[in-house]
Amino acid sequence: MTIVDILQPVLGALMTAIATIFSFRAGRRKSNAEAKGEEAKAKSTELENTEKAIEIWRKMAEEMAQRHTEDYEKLYKQNEELIKQNKELLLKIDHLESELSQLKKG
Repeated sequence: MTIVDILQPVLGALMTAIATIFSFRAGRRKSNAEAKGEEAKAKSTELENTEKAIEIWRKMAEEMAQRHTEDYEKLYKQNEELIKQNKELLLKIDHLESELSQLKKG
């Protein structure tokens, strides 16, 4: 056996080991990059979903505020009308009491 016969399998194994190490490192880098890309994509999707939810809640709040403003104005007008009717009825009561008092005297 010559030195070449001994070194050839050792060098072949060494070259295979070196190639495997470089392939492993390249694969790991690619996996890490893909994982970071997926994480960024997930965060982006989460932000988009949060923005959509905020928009839905904002729209609902605006609609509720508008509806409550309209309800308040409607109730305010009804209250004003009831106050007016109440005053008119009080005046009629006073007038009827006055007539009753005169009828009792006369």
